Amino acid sequence: MEPLISVIVPIYKVESYLRQCVDSILNQTYTNLEIILVDDGSPDNCGAICDEYAAKDSRVRVIHKPNGGLSDARNAGMKIMTADYLMFVDSDDWMELHAVELLYSLMKEHDASIVIGGQKQFEDGTNQLLFTNCHGPVKAIYQSKTEAMEAMLRYGCTVWGRLYRREIHQGIWYPSGTVHEDEAIMLPLLERCSRIVKINEPIYCYRCRANSITNSAFAVKNLDWYKEGKKHLAWILQNHPELEKVARERFYTSIYLHLMEMTTAGKEYWKYAKPLLKDLRENYSDMKRWALQENKGTLRLLLMRWLPYPVFYYVIKSGRQLIGGRKKTRLKADD
Repeated sequence: MEPLISVIVPIYKVESYLRQCVDSILNQTYTNLEIILVDDGSPDNCGAICDEYAAKDSRVRVIHKPNGGLSDARNAGMKIMTADYLMFVDSDDWMELHAVELLYSLMKEHDASIVIGGQKQFEDGTNQLLFTNCHGPVKAIYQSKTEAMEAMLRYGCTVWGRLYRREIHQGIWYPSGTVHEDEAIMLPLLERCSRIVKINEPIYCYRCRANSITNSAFAVKNLDWYKEGKKHLAWILQNHPELEKVARERFYTSIYLHLMEMTTAGKEYWKYAKPLLKDLRENYSDMKRWALQENKGTLRLLLMRWLPYPVFYYVIKSGRQLIGGRKKTRLKADD
């Protein structure tokens, strides 16, 4: 008999998307599933929809809990799961109907700890395909844990669209109250893996929503990327020094981009620039080489190093306004 696989779905304010998500799980070609729907204090009808599914299908289990955020909801699902394998699906996304079967067959064939499927991203409302990370002939790609860590540091990662052995997640929980909770735990997870397999076939469908957490405007929580980047660098230096270069590049990218984002977000963010500027100044020589390689603004980096941030803010802001004014003048002349 096929082994039981737990599918954990954190749910909050997704009433118009939830049925498509749950139906895509219930209708999987792999049927031995434990589907854990975590109603994270959703104020709409999501809780009632979850209960409706539980009444119709014995594979569905529902948790109703006060709102605690995405990490807390995933943790709640893991605490009650009974399977030896698990997956996560975000409640505004959906899966291809053969997704679980494909991932499990690869896990079994390659004795893998994690199997990573391909993804497609669609624009909410229009269903226009925006992106896929699957190109060329379909094939399974073996990765060592070091290669998987390098890919995560270079390109980022998600927890959905993957099948995990429960044992590698044992004792590793998602940190509450962070935006980049996926990446926060990924290096310790990968450290426990004997083998990782990727398949360049799209099995997960991600819905790009304008008001989603990852697409929202800059806020203080976005600085979690910088904080995690700093932790990742310290962890890599201790455990995998061969990956120092890529870990530093990721950390430097977070410093540079956050400081630039603050110049458009408003002066109320000045106070949050202090630790980033401290790290920039301590690593300036190395960051300058990184900026040259990545075609980033070395002049801006120099100004960040020497100018007080409020002065840098006004210099950059004034420059943007000047460039914008010139563009408007040319467009008007062209008319």
